Amino acid sequence: MSFVPRLLIAPKSVIREYILDLIPEKVRKIIGSILLIFGTAVFLWAWFGDWGSGFEGIGGLIALFVGLGSIVLGLIFLTHNWDPFE
Repeated sequence: MSFVPRLLIAPKSVIREYILDLIPEKVRKIIGSILLIFGTAVFLWAWFGDWGSGFEGIGGLIALFVGLGSIVLGLIFLTHNWDPFE
């Protein structure tokens, strides 16, 4: 299967796989670990922080989504080309 039909079928996943293949494995592990640690810290800060009601609550909501996004990206970086039977 050539590259062009795969790009037309699922461009998001193909581009993500292609870009992640360009990053060396050691660098991917470091970036993934940093993203997981940062995401967990921001998520816990947003979850347990005293944000009150009103405009301050929006800051907590934004921090919650940034933390979750960072955790997801960290997991994508760490599990790329991962073989559980290796």
